[in-house]
Amino acid sequence: MKYTPNIENIREGKPFYVVAVCFPVDVKNERILLLKRAKTQMIHGGLWAPIGGKLEWSDLTNHAPSRDNGTVEDWLDIVELLLKREAMEEANIKVDDFKYIGSVAYVRPDGMPSVCLKFACRYLDGDIHFPDDFEEARWFACGELEDGESILGVPEEIAISLDSFKMSTTV
Repeated sequence: MKYTPNIENIREGKPFYVVAVCFPVDVKNERILLLKRAKTQMIHGGLWAPIGGKLEWSDLTNHAPSRDNGTVEDWLDIVELLLKREAMEEANIKVDDFKYIGSVAYVRPDGMPSVCLKFACRYLDGDIHFPDDFEEARWFACGELEDGESILGVPEEIAISLDSFKMSTTV
């Protein structure tokens, strides 16, 4: 069921979730790992999606601040740490070498506004295992996803992710 938010009912000043997703690139085989979300998921159930999740308080409390920046403390590369954590939790894989590919803002069906940061990343290693939030994991080459099988935009983000590593590996 599609949720269409009434923007006027979203409380001004309400904090946003910070969400980050990554497209793990197997550079050698030119493929991207995606997970098929369980049909019971509130958002995008039954669709192929990148690995990702919300920034959690534990992402800050489990890591010391990187630096004192005058009146605030900074946590450098916290989104990258979030994505490394999510890759391990959701697929049992290690990833690194993050490349920003885009962003999107949306309002979840529960009314929570969210900002999603999207990254390509290099798959390092790991035997893929996934929790019950997902039905399947699969490597995709560019052009292998059928229309309607994934979250809108994922086929294009696969191409962008693969291209970002081809350009960085040529000298």
